[in-house]
Parts: sequence; structure tokens; C-alpha cells
Amino acid sequence: GLIRYDGYSTAIFHSQRGEGGLKSNKITSLFEDRNGNLWVGTHMGGVFQYIKKENQFRQFSHDEGNSKSLSNNNVRGIQQDNDGNLWVGTEYGLNVFDGVHNIFRTYLSDPTDSGSLSQNFVTGLLFSSQQELWISTQNGINRLVRSTADSGYTFERYFYSSKTRDYYLHNYIFQMNESIIDGKSTIWFSTKKGLKKLESGGIKCFLVDGKPSANSFVQSVLAVNGKNPYILMGSEMGLHFFDPVSETFTKFLSNYEDAGNLSHSAVTALYVDRGGVLWAGTKKGLNKYD
Repeated sequence: GLIRYDGYSTAIFHSQRGEGGLKSNKITSLFEDRNGNLWVGTHMGGVFQYIKKENQFRQFSHDEGNSKSLSNNNVRGIQQDNDGNLWVGTEYGLNVFDGVHNIFRTYLSDPTDSGSLSQNFVTGLLFSSQQELWISTQNGINRLVRSTADSGYTFERYFYSSKTRDYYLHNYIFQMNESIIDGKSTIWFSTKKGLKKLESGGIKCFLVDGKPSANSFVQSVLAVNGKNPYILMGSEMGLHFFDPVSETFTKFLSNYEDAGNLSHSAVTALYVDRGGVLWAGTKKGLNKYD
């Protein structure tokens, strides 16, 4: 279910029958739009808009008989672009929501069109400081490009080297994040084989040397900007700290080294709150690190 925490107490929203409730207990993404609306992506239930004044949820889901409905009920990411459009990434296609008519337009991969989405399984969305929407998939990363031809959109694709032996592992992307160092924007993303850096149109890979390959199976990534910027990388074996300036790994935390560290070695989610406290979600609970 969905848990709301205000710093003092929690409220839990579970899947329930009837109108106004969630229809899935597996929450995959959360997003607050510029109007303060909370959007909840789920597995098997589609996307929900939380109506705060009514304390209820409004569901948008896939309808086989309606081509203007959400393309798939497994939601992997929600973002809003500079024009106010709400984008929803699913396990089968990318959708843009028309809030006036409550319909979706879907974008899919087309093997004959290099300007289409690189793959239909969307794993995440990121709206950067450069006012660009990035879409990660199970095969590459995409930048959304507005098309002047039909007021629609095309996609600029980026892949890690096609000559590498583990092409699939290198291009299976879990999460994306952005660092801003000395005014320069860089997109970072986590993959099944290493931390990746997209900069000036090229992709660079960073593997954890001297440790088992599971350390480079990166499920989560978070760029922490500021005077001393760093990249947090959650792998199957623990939490790695990466210096983006020297491009070296500087610290490592796991559940088997020191008492009081992570509750589980597999780190699936990362967040730094306004107080500078790091929260790490694992396969066995939530961890607070300060």
C-alpha cells in the first residue's frame, strides 16, 4: 500500500473495492505536479490521482476497447514537462495525458523508425534542469524532441557501445538522475552492468573494481549536488559513494560489514530529504543514514 508520513505519524492506504480507493498495493512511482496534485503509479492498477480534499483516488487504467486510455497498467515513472504535460511511462509504451479530455496519447517503439522510442518497456522518467524529458528503457535512454510536423514528438536515442560483449546488461536501465557541477548538467543512470554517465552525447561506464560483479549491478542512483557533490549508487551488494569529479568510488556500506549499517545489501531506492538526511530503501526495509 501507500504510506503517508508527516514526521510524526503515518496513514496507510490499501487497495480496496469500490470508487475512490487504490486498486493495487504495489506502488511503483510517486509524483507531485506543479498544481500540487499527487500522482501514484502502481503495478497492475494503472495511475491514480489523489484528490486531497476528498481523501480519495481517481483511477486511470488501460481499457482494451479504448485506444486513448493508458497503454499499460504497470506504471514505471511519472513526470511533467515544461509545457505542463503529464507523462506516464509504462511497461508497454510512453503516454502523455490530456487533462482536459482525460485521454492519453501513446508513443511506442517502431523498428522501422529511428525517431521512435528505443524500446517499449519504460523503466523511468526524468525532467532535467535543461527542460528536457529523458526516458529510460530496457534498451537505452531517450531524449524527447518536439516534432514540428504534427505537433507530436520524436525521440533521440542513446546506447552504450554496441560492440561490447554485454550489450544487453549495459543498456538495461533502472533509474536516472542529474548532477549539476560548475553549472554543467550531466545525466547519470544505473544499469545491470555499472554506473553510466551521459555527457556531450557520449556514455561512459564505471564498474566497481576488485569486488564481485553484483556490486556493479546498479538498481538505484542519486546525484547529490552542492559544494561537495557526490553520486550515490545502490547495488545488489550495498551502497556506494562515487566522486563525480575524480570519477572514483570513495565509500561503501553494506549489511554485512559494520553493525548498524544497511538492513539488506540490495538497495533499490535512494532519497536525500531537505534536512540532508539520506534514506535508503532495500529489499528488507527502509534505512536512515545521517
